[in-house]
Amino acid sequence: LRIYLKLSSIVDKIIGLGALVNLMIASDLSKALTALHNANISHNDIRPFNVYYSLQKHCYQLGSFANAVRVQDKSAAVSQMRTSAYYGAPELSNSKQADFQQADIYSLGMTLLSAFYLC
Repeated sequence: LRIYLKLSSIVDKIIGLGALVNLMIASDLSKALTALHNANISHNDIRPFNVYYSLQKHCYQLGSFANAVRVQDKSAAVSQMRTSAYYGAPELSNSKQADFQQADIYSLGMTLLSAFYLC
């Protein structure tokens, strides 16, 4: 049985624990995103509600792959991207083509910013 906690449900505790936990979150999520991108997969919906903590593995993980896509070409049509407006890269609303990997990285940055400072 795997037990996961949503990042949004423990964010108050995270802010109180300081830089070490923040570094762990950033490291775990960066590794997960790197693994996805190395497999030519774009998550397409990175945001706090799609980040989980595994009590079994003691690490943070990306979840909710409903919008994930296998990327044939690094630059693809924006219509294929389905991230939320707040966490999505600005070029997703301003252009017809965008880099999936760069958009995921932007979303990860906004997610970390949200978790560490805005909640």
